[in-house]
Amino acid sequence: MGSVLPEEILACMLTGTGMGHFCEYIGPKSASELDAARVRPPRGATQAQLDAWAASGDKSLAAFFRTFAPKGAPPAEADPRDLISFMSHELIDIAPFAGYFRPQRIPMYQASATETLARVQAICLCFSDCKIIDQGGAHVRLFNRDLSREPNIPGHEACLEIVRVPPGIEAKYGLKPGERYVIQADIYVNGVSHAFGYFHRGAMQQYVLLPEEVLNNDRGNCLIPIDAKRLDGGPFVKNDLGRAEAGLAEPWGCVAAKIAYRTGLKQGGTTWFLGATMAHLAQVREAAETAGKVLLTGGQAAEIARQVKAEVLEDMASLRRSPGTGAVDDIILKEPSVALVEAASDTLAYGGVMLLPAFPIGTNASLDVGAIHYKALSYLGDGEPTLAATYAKPRRTTLKPGGRAIFVGAGGPMGQIWLQTALDNPRPPRWMLVTEIDDPRLGLLEQLFRPQAEAKGIEIRFVNPIRTKLADVVEPASVDDIVGLCPAWMPIKATEPFVARDGLINIFAGIKAGTRGAVDIGLISQRGATIIGNSGSAVEDLQGVVVGALRGELRPNTSVAVIGPLARVWEAMRQVMYRETGGKICIFPELALPDLIPLVDLGKHFPSVAAQLDAHGFWTREAEEELFRVCPRLNA
Repeated sequence: MGSVLPEEILACMLTGTGMGHFCEYIGPKSASELDAARVRPPRGATQAQLDAWAASGDKSLAAFFRTFAPKGAPPAEADPRDLISFMSHELIDIAPFAGYFRPQRIPMYQASATETLARVQAICLCFSDCKIIDQGGAHVRLFNRDLSREPNIPGHEACLEIVRVPPGIEAKYGLKPGERYVIQADIYVNGVSHAFGYFHRGAMQQYVLLPEEVLNNDRGNCLIPIDAKRLDGGPFVKNDLGRAEAGLAEPWGCVAAKIAYRTGLKQGGTTWFLGATMAHLAQVREAAETAGKVLLTGGQAAEIARQVKAEVLEDMASLRRSPGTGAVDDIILKEPSVALVEAASDTLAYGGVMLLPAFPIGTNASLDVGAIHYKALSYLGDGEPTLAATYAKPRRTTLKPGGRAIFVGAGGPMGQIWLQTALDNPRPPRWMLVTEIDDPRLGLLEQLFRPQAEAKGIEIRFVNPIRTKLADVVEPASVDDIVGLCPAWMPIKATEPFVARDGLINIFAGIKAGTRGAVDIGLISQRGATIIGNSGSAVEDLQGVVVGALRGELRPNTSVAVIGPLARVWEAMRQVMYRETGGKICIFPELALPDLIPLVDLGKHFPSVAAQLDAHGFWTREAEEELFRVCPRLNA
C-alpha cells in the first residue's frame, strides 16, 4: 500500500513572465496600496528623481513608478505582479516584497499507469531557473507555452525518492519505492528537448510526477541511482549520497561534462562553400562524397558546379530562401570577409561548424555568442590541405594540465564549483587568475580557495578587473584556458589578448541566445584558439559525478552555502537572480525550516547541526542527518 500521502502539496509555480508571476502573490491588489518605501531606487536615477522620491508623501509602488518612470515600464497603476516582474527583468530592488509570495497549494498528483510519483528530498537552485522565470513561455525550452493555462514548475538539480510505481513501470524498468535517484534533466525525445524543470514540471515542489519518457528517451534512462550497491566504479568510501550532495551532482556534472565535437563533415548534411575557386575543387569533391547537399556561392561557383554535383546560390538571400536559416551544417569560407562570416553564421544548424580562412589577429566579427553555447557552434581555422585533416585535428575541451587559466566572473555558485574541481583535479593548472567585480564575493573566493591552491603549490591570484587592469597581471598570449562564468560576453572579450596558441575559451555561463558580440576571429584562424560553449551534461557525466562522490574524489557538498524551506523559494530565487549568494542554495521540501539559513549562521538556529560541519565550515552528510533529526517536518 505504501505510506499515506498528503491531500495537498506545496509547489512553486510559474504562471507568467518574471518574479511577479512566480509563486502565489498574496499582497495588495493595487499598486497604489503596495508599500515601496524600502525599495532601493533604480540604478541610473537622476538626482531630481531621488529628491522627488525622498520628499514624496506617497511611497506606494505606483508612486515609485511615476517618480522614476523606468523606460519601457508598465503603467504605474498596472497589476502589482506585472510591475514586480518588470523590476526583476531590470534588476530593480524587489526584496521588500518577498513576504507577499509563497508556494501554491495544489492537489496531490494522481499518477497514471505510466507515471511514477517521487518525493523531492532536496532541490538546489540554479541561475538557469532565473532564466526560465525571466523569459517565461518565451524560453527556448518552453516552446512559447501559455503559462497562465499551463504553469511551469522549475527546478532540475534534485534528489528524488521513489514513492509510488505503477506495476507496468516496475516490471519494465525495475523501479521500486524507497530508491533514491538524481535526474539528468536534459531529456530528448525524437531530438526534441523535453527537459525536466522546463518541458516537464520540475522539483520546486514536495512531490513530482515522472513520465515514462524520463526512463526511456533518446539518452536512455535519465534516472541515476545514488546507492553504491547499484553502481560500478568502486571501490567506494560511501554507501550512498546525502540529499544535498545528490542534488548538487547535476551542476557538478555540467562542469565535468565531456564535450563532444564532430571530427568530419556531417554525413548527409548540408555543406556550403563561400568564395571557392577552382583551386579548391578537390575540397569541394571531398565534401560531395560526405554531405547530402553541397552549396556554392561566389568565387568560381559555376565552373566548379560543372565538375561536381553542387547547387549554385547567387547570394545570401537565395540561401535563406533555399535551405533556410539554421539549416547549414558546415560552412567552408574561402574568402576572408568579415561581412560573410557574420551573415553566414546565422545559417548554421545546431552543432554547425564554420571553417575560417586566415584573418589577422584583432579582426573582429559580430557573432551570436549565445548560440556558441546553446547551439554548440564551432569556428575553426582552415589550415590543412584537406577537410578531413582540418576536422580531425585534435581540439582540447578541458583545462590544460599544468597550464594557465583565467576564471572570469567566478563569484557565483558555478564559479566555485569550477574552482573546486580545478583544484581537486589530479592534474590541475599551475597558475590561476580568478576575476570578480563584487568585492565581498571576491573576498569569499580568496578565503575559500587560496589555502587549497597554496597547499598544492598552485599560484593563484584574485582580481577585481574594475580596480586592476588585467594587462598589469597577465602577459599577452600566455593563457591556455579562459572560462567564462558570467552570462555576458564583454568580460570574456577582455581576456582575448591573453589567449595563447591553441588556447581554449569556454563560454560556460549561458549568454542569452541571439546576443551578438565582437569575436576576434584572428585568434581562431591564426593562433588556433578554440571557442566552445559548455552547456548541460550527459547521463554519463552525471553518473561520473555520483561515482566520483561515492569514491570520495569529488566533493559536491562544498558548494552548499545556504539551506532553506520551500516556503522561502521566492526569496531564494531572488537572491540567485540578483547574485547575492556565492555558493548554492539548497532547499529541503520536507522540512519546516524557519528561514533561509547561511551556513555561517547555522549555529544560531541549530547548534547541534553546525557542530557537524567540517573543519572548513562545509556541509557534511553528518550535518544533514542531524538537521533531519532535530528539524520539524512538514505534513507531519
